[in-house]
Formats: sequence, C-alpha cells, structure tokens
Amino acid sequence: MAQITLIIAQPVDIDRALFWLGEIDAKLANRRALLAHRCDGQPLPAENGPLRLVVACEARATRSIRQLVALRVPTLC
Repeated sequence: MAQITLIIAQPVDIDRALFWLGEIDAKLANRRALLAHRCDGQPLPAENGPLRLVVACEARATRSIRQLVALRVPTLC
C-alpha cells in the first residue's frame, strides 16, 4: 500500500493549510513553497511573523499562511 505524506501548516489562529507533499516537491510539481522569516532584510512584523509560508503559483493565496507556528508532517497509509 502506498504512503501519502501530508504537510499541515498551523498559524496562530484556527485556520490551517493542508498540502500533499507531491504538490511542493520539485521532482513532482512546479509549485514552490517558501518559509520566510525576513522581508527586505528585516524580521517580519508581528502581524505576519515570526514565520510566513508563501505558496507560489496558486490562483488565490488561500494556503499562504501568516503567523506560522507549526508544520506537521503525518504519513497516512
């Protein structure tokens, strides 16, 4: 049975973003995800940081997460 690896991005508030690892694996897809802690050489402001997950090539930025506090990577069988 194949394993499915997910990435769950958890911000400070209750919203979460869910990714299948294959969506952001450079070997499988063209979508890129960037974990940022600075912008223009400065730490991110409190309303965006301390970490921000930015997902490129999506029609809407619904899975770009501000105030990221955790990434969980469960594997489902």
